[in-house]
Amino acid sequence: MLATGRSPDGYERERYFPALSLVQQWRVLRDRDQILSALTNAAFDPREEVILETRPEPAPEPHPDSVPGTVKLVDSSTDRLTIEAELRARPSC
Repeated sequence: MLATGRSPDGYERERYFPALSLVQQWRVLRDRDQILSALTNAAFDPREEVILETRPEPAPEPHPDSVPGTVKLVDSSTDRLTIEAELRARPSC
C-alpha cells in the first residue's frame, strides 16, 4: 500500500492535474503558433483557463460565485469517456 499523496513509483508529486476538471475562463486561438505560444507562456495556468480552436455554442458565462460546478468520471475505455457534470455556468444566448 502506498502512502497518501504518493505516486505508484513512491515519489510525491507536488503538481498534478486531475483527469477531469471544470474551468470558467477560455479563449479562442485558431493559429497553431498562437496556441503554442499561449500554452508555453509562464503566465498560462491550465487549471484556470482553456485554449479552444472554435467558440463554444452556446458560449457560457461564468457563474457569479466562481464555482463552475462538479464533474465525475462514470466510465472510460481507451477511446471513450463517460462523464457526469453539474454546471453552474449560464449560457449567454
